[in-house]
Amino acid sequence: NAKQFLGEFMTIDEYLRVDGILVASTHLLESSEAFEIPRMKNYYFIDNEIVSWMEMWNFDNSNRYSLRSVVRTFGPPSVISIRTIGEYGQGVSAFPHPFRLEVYYIERGIAFEYAIFDSTETINHIEACFQDLDSPIMYLWRPEEILTFQEAAMRLLDIVGLPFPQEIEVAAGLDESKFYETLINELGPICLRTDKSLWP
Repeated sequence: NAKQFLGEFMTIDEYLRVDGILVASTHLLESSEAFEIPRMKNYYFIDNEIVSWMEMWNFDNSNRYSLRSVVRTFGPPSVISIRTIGEYGQGVSAFPHPFRLEVYYIERGIAFEYAIFDSTETINHIEACFQDLDSPIMYLWRPEEILTFQEAAMRLLDIVGLPFPQEIEVAAGLDESKFYETLINELGPICLRTDKSLWP
């Protein structure tokens, strides 16, 4: 079964049952001076004895998963979305506007979530700029399970601490194909500007 299979490759820290689905958590990296966290955690979601999806956070260990590297490797994403918080000081962290960019490859069963820490506020807008993004949270699920963007976001993302994401064309007025071409062909900084009224 899935528990036995996972146990052959790693030490499971704990099992939790959430909404009828068994969640196994494990660690791949013990604490060290290089990290301010006790260990690196991965999560495996088991439904009817099958690992139906995985959630992995690689911190700063996998430069190959930078945003530009991902789109060069996998090609144009199925969906690109962003999300933030409209009112100053309402963030879930020390940053006034926690800003996230998500890249979905629905047909592959892969999604990447990146944090953008350089954001500024005007009266009506929030703007976040970056040269490249790295250290994503990576989500994996069975490619045979075709999800819509809304289904994937609802299942995978933290939509309690931050609002539900919106596609980049709606939220920032950027055509996804042009945004992809910019990531591939231009090396300069990229800025995303979104209307504060879109975000609670």
